[in-house]
Amino acid sequence: MNPTWLVVVRDRIPLSPHLLRKIVLFGVIVCCPGCLASPQGEIIRYQLKGDVIFDGQPVPQGTIQLTPDTQKGNSGPGSTGIIENGKFTIPAQRGIVGGSYIVLISGYDSSPIPMDEATGSGSPLFEEYRILVELPHKSSVQDFSIPKE
Repeated sequence: MNPTWLVVVRDRIPLSPHLLRKIVLFGVIVCCPGCLASPQGEIIRYQLKGDVIFDGQPVPQGTIQLTPDTQKGNSGPGSTGIIENGKFTIPAQRGIVGGSYIVLISGYDSSPIPMDEATGSGSPLFEEYRILVELPHKSSVQDFSIPKE
């Protein structure tokens, strides 16, 4: 008698090659569902950088907050960045997914303030600025010019 499993099975149970293929395929599907599936739920984020200008001058320090505009179908993650010397960079690890965003910008002068102040920064240059933007689905540059009221 041949020691291989397949020959023993074939000697005891008549298996056609077609039936054997079905059994093997069924085994692969049952035992390895993750092997055949593509990754799901993966969010691809992109870097966003740019300049922030107020009254023709770079904003010395501040924050930029990007919230997906769900009213326009963007359900991606939000992101925040720090403005320093009129520039901000949000790396891809914390970046945007593209689409419609609501952007909130706060800017401060560079004057020192006591540590017990809520903002932790200089004096506000302007009221929190809000703007709606459409961002591309790739790393990009988006500049913001905040008008003096």
